[in-house]
Amino acid sequence: MRLVICWYHIAVFSTAVCACVNCVTALSCRIITNTSDMHVDCSSKRLCKIPLEIPRKVKRLNLSNNSITVVKEADLRGMTMLSTLDLSRNYISQIDPEAFEGLINVWDLNLSHNLLENLPKGLLDDLSQLYQLTLSHNRLTRIAVSLATHKSLIALNLAENNISSIDADFTKVEGANFSATRELLSLEHLDLGGNQLQTLPENLLYPLDLQKLNLSHNPWKCDCHLRWLSQWLAAHSFTKLGAYGAKCEYTGPHGGLFLQDIESHDLMCAPYSTAESLSYKISEGTPLEVICPVFADPRPNITWFVNGSQVLRNDDVKPAPLIPYLVTESQSLVFISPKYFGSIVTCRATNRAGTVFIPIFIEVLESNVSPPNCVSVRFGFDDPTELLALSCVLSTLVSVLALSMLIHAKICKYRKNRAQKSVYQTYRPPPTSNGHCYTLIRQGQHSYSITSRVHTNSVSDCGNASILSDVADTGSGFSDYDASGYLVVSASSE
Repeated sequence: MRLVICWYHIAVFSTAVCACVNCVTALSCRIITNTSDMHVDCSSKRLCKIPLEIPRKVKRLNLSNNSITVVKEADLRGMTMLSTLDLSRNYISQIDPEAFEGLINVWDLNLSHNLLENLPKGLLDDLSQLYQLTLSHNRLTRIAVSLATHKSLIALNLAENNISSIDADFTKVEGANFSATRELLSLEHLDLGGNQLQTLPENLLYPLDLQKLNLSHNPWKCDCHLRWLSQWLAAHSFTKLGAYGAKCEYTGPHGGLFLQDIESHDLMCAPYSTAESLSYKISEGTPLEVICPVFADPRPNITWFVNGSQVLRNDDVKPAPLIPYLVTESQSLVFISPKYFGSIVTCRATNRAGTVFIPIFIEVLESNVSPPNCVSVRFGFDDPTELLALSCVLSTLVSVLALSMLIHAKICKYRKNRAQKSVYQTYRPPPTSNGHCYTLIRQGQHSYSITSRVHTNSVSDCGNASILSDVADTGSGFSDYDASGYLVVSASSE
């Protein structure tokens, strides 16, 4: 098949090249004139481009069956009287956006049997009188938005292209929220045969008053998405279409049947998942409602399985706390108090058209035991873990502060004890004349304090004297004794 396709493209390309090699550049067209009309026939003249010698007053111009590849901006400039333009059976793959500018009287435009893949935006804007447009046998993949602005268009031929869908660019004009076909109210003939269409946007044809419709030779997928079209065909008596009707693709349940022959209630969509993958992460004890991500028509019956076990429906919306999950009236699954740290939930959706199983993974995050002094209080945080982290930080700061105060107190006590243990070695000088012994300690280089006063019966011995009393008098009157050492007192730390 690929070899045949490749050979076809090679043959087409070779034909175009050979034709262009031998093409005629000088004007060799046949001109037919009368009092009110000028017809220029340039068909089958081996032209590679549109001759500039064509009279600008031409009304009918036939350039079919040539080797033209491009329509340039200047090729048709000034042909304001032109009414019909035939460019069919060429090799046109490109048309300048301004190529048809000023052609306000053209009502019939034929671009069939070319190599067009798209139409430039605004190409047909000046063709306000256009009522017949033929674009069959090209390589179009979508319907151009510019087609939707021609209220005068009566016949539109898009047969034998590669159109696979009609997207929002056509069903919505310049972002407006209305169907583009509402602007094509004059359209009577629409040919979509021989494309790759499987479905059409709902209500696309309702604004139209079509007299002829060709939907044949498309791989129509006859399901719920085409139910509206079946009803539209029935309402517009299009059962007479016969070979021009929409025939269902052979791989479907209605393979080989015409759409208009199928009852609308038999056009169903089997269930299918609307999400590629689905998973949830929740905290333990947090309620969670899981909805089966499925589309089906008619509405499917939903059955839930948790870790392989079927969950029976429970009509009580407020179950006992011991029930971990339930199925609601809307057929969604609600986890009331999940205690599983990994649950595989399976949704089974079934209707008359088929069944689908959709796996959903639910990860339940285990609640960690709070450390001491961590208080879980809500301050408007959306995420409880943020609040827990903040409380732990504050608790840690308080603990560090308390520890610092304790260390400081220990240091102060240590210094105090050390100061109390710092004593001075004292020497008791001989008793004074009044029989008192004084114990002196040194507080500075020349300063002493009397720490105790003792009495003795022996003026020669103060070592065995008993302590009479402690005194707090500052010995400011004392000074170092003379060199004989009579009252010399020395002090040192233990």
